[in-house]
Amino acid sequence: MAAGAGPLAAGLDRGKMGGAAMRCAGVGRLSGPGLPGVESMTTDEELMEADEIALVDELERLEAVRAGLGRMGSRREKVEFLQASELCTAFRKRMGPAFQGLLCNLPEDAVLMLLCLIAIGQEHVLGQIEGPVHQTELEQLAEDLAHIEQFYDSLGGIVGYQLKTLELILTGLQGERRGEDGRENGMGAIECLEPSFLDLSQEGNGEEISHVVMEGIKSLPFFAEIYAIGGAGDRLGLVDPSTGEPLPSALLRYCGRTMLDGLIRDVQNKIFTTESAKWPANRLWLEPVSQYSWHATIFSSTVLNRRPLSGQRVPAL
Repeated sequence: MAAGAGPLAAGLDRGKMGGAAMRCAGVGRLSGPGLPGVESMTTDEELMEADEIALVDELERLEAVRAGLGRMGSRREKVEFLQASELCTAFRKRMGPAFQGLLCNLPEDAVLMLLCLIAIGQEHVLGQIEGPVHQTELEQLAEDLAHIEQFYDSLGGIVGYQLKTLELILTGLQGERRGEDGRENGMGAIECLEPSFLDLSQEGNGEEISHVVMEGIKSLPFFAEIYAIGGAGDRLGLVDPSTGEPLPSALLRYCGRTMLDGLIRDVQNKIFTTESAKWPANRLWLEPVSQYSWHATIFSSTVLNRRPLSGQRVPAL
């Protein structure tokens, strides 16, 4: 599934995602509107083949919906196109006058989002539609869907998002049937190139290894390390006890000290190493990036003398 698939994935009907995904959830066959049910399968091979056929049919249907919406110029034309689609027509008949009355009370852009949801086979998300409370909830749902529609605009909005998700599932299912392990794609076999390196485990490289290690140690004064320390820890319950404000995740305690403390201690060890070798001393700087983030940077004085720091940093050590 696509990396940004979170908002809609939580509401996906397993019956629309194919048997491969359903088997992961302990379901043995496909079902639901838009995909033909597979009632009896005797082997995994037969089940995967039936899943593939069902997914191909659903992909063709969604491709037609996306293409049809692309041909429509105005929002009104898109609403009319979706209302005439098979799934939306069936849903309207099943819900009766309550659904039609609700559509009349909603803004046209909200109606479009809800119809898109029905058109991709996710009408179960709407639940029972009746009463003013449900209308408010559906308006909020439509607003959330509008953000997804805009974010996935390059794919074709919500319909294109569902189409891409099923395409990825079908690709994985076809690879599973062929016994592939993901090392092939549409561009052919993937070749991984290894960089040249000195194998420290091989005997006979002792002199060369010693030379490389010494060169690395001598280069320490010219190193600059940047630690990207950020992110609020509110999901972990890390909040200020007095104000309730989220604290940076770098302040979460591990083994009696914060992660930031541990990083600074590591930097101090490196500073001690260079100073004990009578090399130019290093300096540590903390630079605020946002309310919950900093950059921790260690610069040797050699680097500082050669390249002035950009921006305003406050020396921490």
